[in-house]
Amino acid sequence: MKPIYLLGGLGADERVMDYLEFPGFQKVFIPWLAPLKNETISQHAFRLSTTITEQEPTLIALSFGGILAIEIAKVLEGVRVIVISSIKTQREVPYYFRLAGKLNLHRLLPISLLKVPSPVTFWLFGVKGKAEKELLTEVLRNTDAQYLRWALHQIVRWSNRINIPGIVHIHGSSDRLLPIGFVHADRTVIGVGHLMAVTHAQEVNRLFRDILF
Repeated sequence: MKPIYLLGGLGADERVMDYLEFPGFQKVFIPWLAPLKNETISQHAFRLSTTITEQEPTLIALSFGGILAIEIAKVLEGVRVIVISSIKTQREVPYYFRLAGKLNLHRLLPISLLKVPSPVTFWLFGVKGKAEKELLTEVLRNTDAQYLRWALHQIVRWSNRINIPGIVHIHGSSDRLLPIGFVHADRTVIGVGHLMAVTHAQEVNRLFRDILF
């Protein structure tokens, strides 16, 4: 069975992609790697790329994982990338994130606040059901604080200006973390938020069947 590689978001937790289905493919989760001291996102992506052994692989990535997938596509020839609830270039980073990066405001944010979900967190991620909230709570609490700090820095300082051809971008029209008004999505799922891979997996799976086959 041909492998299909999956790359999660900030939490790097496989469970947020458990609801995605790829008939005829074998799910292969790219292993989480702790960032090295002063490691750039390009360097980190190169290390991740060495775990991909398939020729001309398909890589499906969620949220921050989409940013990493773009960087992997720069160094791994023939990779096919599908990003969900993510961004593809610096121009798609919301202006207030870029401003926070320039002013180093993100460094003032206590990571402990991000690891303890609140009603605002659930609203931002677009989760409403009890099971969805419990999953998001576990993912955030289990996220390594050093990784989270590093990832936030990479997002607000991301400088990619290269539009890599062939990338398919799926986005929710009600995404509050990365509002759709800032991105150029190929497929839009109406009325759903950032964590649609969990909350509206069936709609996303229907898009996959159209894209992959």
